[in-house]
Amino acid sequence: MSPVEMDLAQHPGTNDDRSEFKYCGQLSQPGRQSWDMGKGVAKFPRDMVKEGMYYARSLRCPYGRATVEVLDTTAAEELEGVLAVIRWDDEDLQKYPNNWEALGWMPILSDKGEYEGDECGAVVVARTDELCRRALDLVEVKWTVLPHVLDPRVAAQPDAPLLFPDMNPAGNIGGFLWADANLWEEGNVVEGFKEADHIIEYDYSWPNHTTFRATPPAYLAYWEPDPWGTADYGEVLYINGARVFGDDGFYGFARQTMGLDLDHVRSTTPYIGGCYCNYHNKRGICLAPYLSKRLGVPVRYVYSRRDEFDYCTPQNYFHQKIGFTAEGRLTAVQSHQVHQTGVRSTMSLRVGGPNIAVTFGASGFEVTNCENLYSTLEQTYTNGTCISSEPSAKEIDVVTVALQKIAETLDLDVADVYRLNMRENASLTMCMDAGLKEFGWAEKSHRPGARTLPDGRLHGAAMRYGDNSNGPGDRYNITLALKEDGKVYLPFSEAVLGSYWAEMCQMVIAEEVGMRLEDVICYFSPHYPNWNPGSSSDHAKSATYGAKEAAVMLRERILGAGFVRLGASGPAEVDIVDSLLVLKADPSQAMPLGALGHIAAFSDDLSPMQGKIPKTMSMAFCEVAVDPGTGGVEVLDYLVAHDFGKLFRLSSAAGQIENMVAMLNGIAQGEVVVWDEDTGVLLNGNVIDYKVPTRLDTPPIETVSVESRLGVGAYGSSGVAHAHLNRALPLMAVANAIGAWPESVPLTPEKVLKALGKID
Repeated sequence: MSPVEMDLAQHPGTNDDRSEFKYCGQLSQPGRQSWDMGKGVAKFPRDMVKEGMYYARSLRCPYGRATVEVLDTTAAEELEGVLAVIRWDDEDLQKYPNNWEALGWMPILSDKGEYEGDECGAVVVARTDELCRRALDLVEVKWTVLPHVLDPRVAAQPDAPLLFPDMNPAGNIGGFLWADANLWEEGNVVEGFKEADHIIEYDYSWPNHTTFRATPPAYLAYWEPDPWGTADYGEVLYINGARVFGDDGFYGFARQTMGLDLDHVRSTTPYIGGCYCNYHNKRGICLAPYLSKRLGVPVRYVYSRRDEFDYCTPQNYFHQKIGFTAEGRLTAVQSHQVHQTGVRSTMSLRVGGPNIAVTFGASGFEVTNCENLYSTLEQTYTNGTCISSEPSAKEIDVVTVALQKIAETLDLDVADVYRLNMRENASLTMCMDAGLKEFGWAEKSHRPGARTLPDGRLHGAAMRYGDNSNGPGDRYNITLALKEDGKVYLPFSEAVLGSYWAEMCQMVIAEEVGMRLEDVICYFSPHYPNWNPGSSSDHAKSATYGAKEAAVMLRERILGAGFVRLGASGPAEVDIVDSLLVLKADPSQAMPLGALGHIAAFSDDLSPMQGKIPKTMSMAFCEVAVDPGTGGVEVLDYLVAHDFGKLFRLSSAAGQIENMVAMLNGIAQGEVVVWDEDTGVLLNGNVIDYKVPTRLDTPPIETVSVESRLGVGAYGSSGVAHAHLNRALPLMAVANAIGAWPESVPLTPEKVLKALGKID
């Protein structure tokens, strides 16, 4: 359907009120990424090679937690084709800082295996990857197996084994990055509960699911003199496989452990592939440059698909207590959250920093009118997963669950509960109105357990909101240059992850300068360090706003330099149309821009909307059919009414939605990471046993486009994908179908039958 648009007359002050667009908003526009990937010329980390390159792999822990007691690498060292076997206690390797308190860095390689599959003990460098594998098989190891804990609730108990005494000798609770305490509150929940006519308590949780990327990582490192530098400039580290140079944790490691400044590191990664918060740098990105420097050869550190299963979103367990009036208005929310911090890495680097942490569960209710909120939080170290990657800035699952619980208790339409409780927001209203209509909510909604389909299955429907991150105030430097060939060039240095930020910048520049789209060239340059990543759909907001400001400046400079060439008396008498400088009074008088020579412009301006509370929203709807005899769940339909702020390319915008909803469907239907409780060994570390849905398993996904112009990007654009990883939506639809709540996703037949009371 046609996009639902904001009435700018009724809502003045929306971001960048340009009303005429030549390129933005079209179904599909060509671009650098599209051409590269469509033609098959895009280079991903596993495609990158270097003459004289050697391969590297590390020994891996076979237990849930263990230390290396005895290590004999003699046979591996003698294998033909092996260049080196370096042990964890190597004297040179131990020179690298590993003081947690002083630097926040873990050892590059240690004798400790803190989860099954952890890299430790020794690293092998050989002529081929196969030789690395064979050499590792020849390493003789005696392990000391230590107690492990997989469940954060168990790890938080006072009598739980101490898992990481070097990091946190006081216990297993830790990992604070965003939250600096275990308590958060607003208002007064005691008074809020006094106002309530109803008070209910319930639990909500989700298990681990993995976030492996399209292709396993491969880090290629080598040291060479910079061809742009002077003779005495020294060697420069070239590293391929990093997500975003300067903002991925690797630069901090290179600076603190190798003494490298920004100008002595070159990221050479043009593409990584489709990723969603799974672009974390593994230990190989630290070992590859170290090994290359030490051995004097290019080193490629590689991983298999099995190695990718250690990145998981965390287990989270919520106990919620909510109070609300007889009309359905929330008066108080009290939440206790147990969050799995995992082992010991940030979102960015395996060996660095404290763990990432979600914000407090009740803080998500700030989007509601409820003023009395109270949360306690335990973040707990565990074994069994390396990374705790939770992309949600505020956990919206708990909000949507609470609103449906209110509707069920009071026998209300949940849409009415939303309208009563959500803070006034024009974007949300637009999304709700459009989504309710297109989904047919009035016909599909009903009381829990009240509708049976003709085939005997139980029918259910649910809805939920999502807020689009407006970013924390990120800057993104944009440098534009009109060259002698009449084209405008935009360099960038970060890896493309599957979003379309470069095409967005290309369209913005073409719109503002007056260029043909094909005359705006976005190109990868390892010598151009961007200050802020633009490789995700959310961060692209910063990039497009900066691109717009730089393009406006470039246009002014072009007009100022060129009006004399057409005999005009001032810049106001000329224009740029389709990459030509034209005389407004007589458009037949025109000249190519290349004749003006080199003209450049730069901007790192922030949008005036940047860093404010979320302005653009979305509403998603799910319809299911549940077999009461088998517990089987079929998702019949997803519909998303999403406020893009301003649409740039319809095909890519819809792709962002489809990607995330397909991921959501997989998490809800079958994805879960399973460890053996006794040994801590991962049991389903492959894409056969790990139930990743295929295209045939994905139900219809419909998108209703909303354009409020309230985002922080150019023309009021906003992020897309992050708004849609809400595990609760299918769960709530099943609860509506069967009149009872399964304990958690994934919605296995056993969980559904248990909720129905048919099995224990």
